[in-house]
Amino acid sequence: MAAVNTKALVVEGINVFATDVSEKMLKLAQAKVGTGGGHKFFLSDVQQLPLGDNSLDAVLGNSILHHLNRERLLAEIQRVLKKAAALLFQNRI
Repeated sequence: MAAVNTKALVVEGINVFATDVSEKMLKLAQAKVGTGGGHKFFLSDVQQLPLGDNSLDAVLGNSILHHLNRERLLAEIQRVLKKAAALLFQNRI
């Protein structure tokens, strides 16, 4: 599902930094999205992103909340998001 979101954003000309802790899932996403364009894929824990402070305009998470320590996650998101940025999580209940 994340590859669908990434591809839709890239098609709109948005720079996307996609991450996953699973190398297999990351490779599947890369295959679906393709190469070139404004996107990069990182094999990384979203709770410890390889990005600078205040570097992102938005964070989109898909079906990950139940896998993570929410306090660590929110602290990391707060670190990498610019002021007045967007945050959206999609999660099944």
